[in-house]
Amino acid sequence: MIELIIIITVRTIFFLIIAMKKQNILYSVQSIRETEKFLVFTTNLLPGFMMLDKKTLELHGTRRLEDESLGLTLLNYFPHDGDDNTIMFFLDPETWINRKRNNMNNLPKNLKAQIEMVDLNIKKDDNPILIFYKEKD
Repeated sequence: MIELIIIITVRTIFFLIIAMKKQNILYSVQSIRETEKFLVFTTNLLPGFMMLDKKTLELHGTRRLEDESLGLTLLNYFPHDGDDNTIMFFLDPETWINRKRNNMNNLPKNLKAQIEMVDLNIKKDDNPILIFYKEKD
């Protein structure tokens, strides 16, 4: 009798998950990061991350962040502690080394200098690179 109940439960959960995916039902929210203006998180609905504007309650989702000035496509959002109104992404050093270097002219001088310093010191077997984006005031 117990085996039959377990089989029915597993089947029920399987069909429930399939139904939720077909109907785009949100059933998980994780990797939550709160800034002054946004809640940033990941869900079962979208590979990538979502941003909820705390004032307007508008929800925006994206699979990746395209940063043309760095020549990077950032896929790995990661929540972190702190009250600095930033969101963080990480990427492997090889991706950084092989990125497109085309639009750095638009960057502020101090940021450009930091990027050039990373370029000079990075090696393929280094630890992941953390990239922070700060909320505009």
